[in-house]
Amino acid sequence: MEVRGVDFATVPTRNYEAATQFYGEVLGLPFSKQWGDMPAGEFETGNLTIAVMQSDAFGQEFSPNGGAIALHVDDVAEARADQAFRDELDGLLRDFVGRPTPLYLARRLSERVGRRVYLKREDLAHTGAHKINNAVGQAL
Repeated sequence: MEVRGVDFATVPTRNYEAATQFYGEVLGLPFSKQWGDMPAGEFETGNLTIAVMQSDAFGQEFSPNGGAIALHVDDVAEARADQAFRDELDGLLRDFVGRPTPLYLARRLSERVGRRVYLKREDLAHTGAHKINNAVGQAL
């Protein structure tokens, strides 16, 4: 057997209405099927069906989906090249996240190893670095 792709992905949620609004209104994916009167339904992305389901309605404990779904978006390069977008993102990263985080000269460690050692203070960014950077960029 040869696997050539993925046709269907299930995304568990705690709040079906909010998830439906996100996939439908924010991402603009067409809603294709409601699962009866259950808080679950399907969205189409072209070659992938994304099923959104409220876990507790199916007797399951909510567990976040560990596998990311990467959606192809044609205008990512265009958005990155757009100076107004970059300016807005940079402003949010500066004012909301706390970027850029400072470099700190670790004097005692530098003395011990005989070289200057600087620490990048990513711990000062709200919630840590990679999570908030990703969330702000995607939300914008």
